[in-house]
Amino acid sequence: MLSAPSYDPQFVSEIMRSLTSVLTCISMDY
Repeated sequence: MLSAPSYDPQFVSEIMRSLTSVLTCISMDY
């Protein structure tokens, strides 16, 4: 991951949400 000097909580939560949805889609496929 990129090492940014200041983290954006919203940005982090957005990534976590997209990762979760991708994992959910993969789980649904199997």
